[in-house]
Amino acid sequence: MLTATLALIFIPACVYFVCDYDKSLQGLSLMNKIGASFFQVISPRTAGFNLVAIPKMSDASKFMTVFLMFVGAGTGSTGVCVKVTVFSIMVFSVISYFKRSQDVNIFNRKIEDKTIKKVFSSATIYLSLAVVGIFLLSVFEDTSVFDNIFEVFSALGTVGLTTGITTTLHPISKIILMILMFCGRVGS
Repeated sequence: MLTATLALIFIPACVYFVCDYDKSLQGLSLMNKIGASFFQVISPRTAGFNLVAIPKMSDASKFMTVFLMFVGAGTGSTGVCVKVTVFSIMVFSVISYFKRSQDVNIFNRKIEDKTIKKVFSSATIYLSLAVVGIFLLSVFEDTSVFDNIFEVFSALGTVGLTTGITTTLHPISKIILMILMFCGRVGS
């Protein structure tokens, strides 16, 4: 949990700093750019606050934010989404598969098969909800698919971030997002 959390803070912060140095971070001092980079990658997994305008972010940073909203918070937290431990088990399961190993081991501890099945089932339900939500928003809205993706993952993660389209959405789309928020809060 701690190792994955540190990786999910430092690696995305460096990516965000590089990708948005002259975009959403433009005009800030170097120290403020570094601080904003860390804030912008921690927030989508926990609180949903932002220091910079989401529409000004680079597409790479927006995509990374969607990924961070997908992963979400730690297991013991009240944050929702897939959770850090679930994501970690998924990653180590894939690594184990490529190594052609029979067992999934994390730091010399074997992960039980029933836990792996539960992890992948949970993530599949979560992603299925996201796909349906993205499709439905695409049916009712004349917005970019990427904006729809961002809004759906923000709703499922109960994050509260937006690319700026939420207020202009059709009432049916708002209801879809509310249902996704409820589903995200209850958990897959």
